Amino acid sequence: MATSLHLYHTSETKEYTNAWFHSALGNLNLFWKLWQRDYLQALIEKQQRSKHYLRGCKSLPKNGDIVLVKQEITPRNQWPLAIITKIEVRENGTVRPAKIRTANETELYRPVNYLILLEIQARESLPALRKEKKQPPQRIQPNRAAKSAGRNESTRF
Repeated sequence: MATSLHLYHTSETKEYTNAWFHSALGNLNLFWKLWQRDYLQALIEKQQRSKHYLRGCKSLPKNGDIVLVKQEITPRNQWPLAIITKIEVRENGTVRPAKIRTANETELYRPVNYLILLEIQARESLPALRKEKKQPPQRIQPNRAAKSAGRNESTRF
């Protein structure tokens, strides 16, 4: 009796798992389509609107900014992430190629117009986190009443 019951639940579980997997896969594909079509395009348009001359922009990129590196031959949702490590600003205020560090620790120079600023900063570049070296909290446990009462009685003798 246990084996027939086990087989019945196994087939239901398998069907449920397959249905859940296909639903999750559909949601994931929908997310990436929206990410590529809407969010990345909005970031590109925002950056283009803020440019006020050919090689520079109003909101200059800073060291520690996280960027997407635009590549002509790859789809937008596969552009690599990088962190800006060095920015060269000329005397006239224009920004020249930025030195970036990719996920595999490769350092490259890329023109600023191929870098799409994301709305986040690298943790190591945030000033508050850099200054504060957090130490793990010390646990302070109060003395238990029973333990301290026992000490007082033993000292009476």
